[in-house]
Amino acid sequence: MLPDFARSFAKECNGSKPTEGCMRQLLFLLRKEFQQLRRDPAMMRVLLVAPLVQMLVLSYAINTDLKEMKAVMVDLDRTQASSQFIAKFFGTDYFQRVHPEVGTFSEATTLLEHGKADLIVTIPRGFAADKLKNAQIGLTVDGQNSNVAGLGSGYAARLIADMNLTQMKEWKRQGRLPEGTDVQIRPVVRFWFNPELESKHFMVPGIVVMLISTVSGMLAGIAIVKEKEIGTIELLLVAPLERWQLVAGKLLPFFILSFGAMSLALAIGMIWFGVPFSGSSLTLIGGVSLYLVVMLSVGLLVSTMSATQMQAMFSVWFVLIFGIMTSGFFFPIENMPKWLQYITIPNPMRYMMEIMRSVLIKGSSLVDLKQQFAMLTGLGAIVFALAVTRFQKQLG
Repeated sequence: MLPDFARSFAKECNGSKPTEGCMRQLLFLLRKEFQQLRRDPAMMRVLLVAPLVQMLVLSYAINTDLKEMKAVMVDLDRTQASSQFIAKFFGTDYFQRVHPEVGTFSEATTLLEHGKADLIVTIPRGFAADKLKNAQIGLTVDGQNSNVAGLGSGYAARLIADMNLTQMKEWKRQGRLPEGTDVQIRPVVRFWFNPELESKHFMVPGIVVMLISTVSGMLAGIAIVKEKEIGTIELLLVAPLERWQLVAGKLLPFFILSFGAMSLALAIGMIWFGVPFSGSSLTLIGGVSLYLVVMLSVGLLVSTMSATQMQAMFSVWFVLIFGIMTSGFFFPIENMPKWLQYITIPNPMRYMMEIMRSVLIKGSSLVDLKQQFAMLTGLGAIVFALAVTRFQKQLG
């Protein structure tokens, strides 16, 4: 038997053309749906606040301009000419000088390997005397992100070309430049970790992180709310289990599934796309395990705060989009405004991106990534504690 409302609606709208009664019933139905939405503050926040926050914040995160690329200067000449070159090179917003105390190329490469520098500029001995003999400037670039590496080396080469032109005009004005002679400072560029600047070597590890984030977040996000919707949450209340056992029982299957999805995606990336695996598998397993604890805890926390599965999925989707756009997956975090860089600090995806790419492409070890591991451990402890506390209140 149809409910009275449905039977009345069918009777009024039975004709080929909508009648006045049919439209009135439709208006009643629309009003009922909007009233239901208005009485659901969680859904209203998802529908109205989330897009506004994404628009305001992510518009600043999407920035393809190169700014303040971290550069180390190795001055082996130590003359007035090399000092002038350094001053002009860092006179723009393109490059930010880091670790000015570095005096050897070996020390600079250590910074490059640890992710503390993106570019090494080497001024060789005899630079001042060789300006009329094709003096060379070494540019060693971190090639992980092919787009940033290409832009950075291009900007550096253009700066050197501008210095060439300025020096030549100055020497001609002073009469120090013989006829038919040009000042030549030639950049010699080398790309480390990704010599061919293959973009897939940078993008595929990021896609793997996105995949495990989506799988783990979505699965955990509907874990508790699904139990409430189908009415089986009461069974958990009478189960002879401790609270931590219930949490572990809910999250462990998702952990295993997410880890399996990561392994499959990584295998495809290595076999099909030729992504290298230069580091330790144990380091990667440890990083992924910590990250899954964080993401599963986030999903569980969202699930305990949601009334329906739709609410939970919308909320997890918002967290994932925000996390992806501020993780450095598409755009370097250094290019973002300072205030937005601070917002990315509690973003676990940021650290997992760095771990995944550093282990696969650079061969980084646990010692090299100790900061990222420490941040994931701290975030995991905080979010897991919040999720478990909220879960216990739900069961109580």
